Amino acid sequence: MLISKIFFYLISPFFLFFVFIIFPFLKLRFFFLSAERIEELVYQTESYYLIKKNNTEKRQFDIFFTGDIISNNFYLYLLKKNFFILNGVIVFPIFLDLKQSTL
Repeated sequence: MLISKIFFYLISPFFLFFVFIIFPFLKLRFFFLSAERIEELVYQTESYYLIKKNNTEKRQFDIFFTGDIISNNFYLYLLKKNFFILNGVIVFPIFLDLKQSTL
């Protein structure tokens, strides 16, 4: 696990460069899903779904990622059918870089 984290931290600048290249054409948004408690996971996804249903902007792509602890794997499996959800090890370094670059 530690080796994979180090690997993704090392290649995250290349992904970050890719995100900046495609930003004028497609807006990528990263969201952290707190999956440690089932209530937070359900609330976050339900509120996102309601907001997304009313949003008409087509040039955006949302990427969700979770932490290491997942309270309900079956519910997460159901969410993966409707949302693009990745493991936090892959996306978290990119999320940190983007967060620091916007400050």
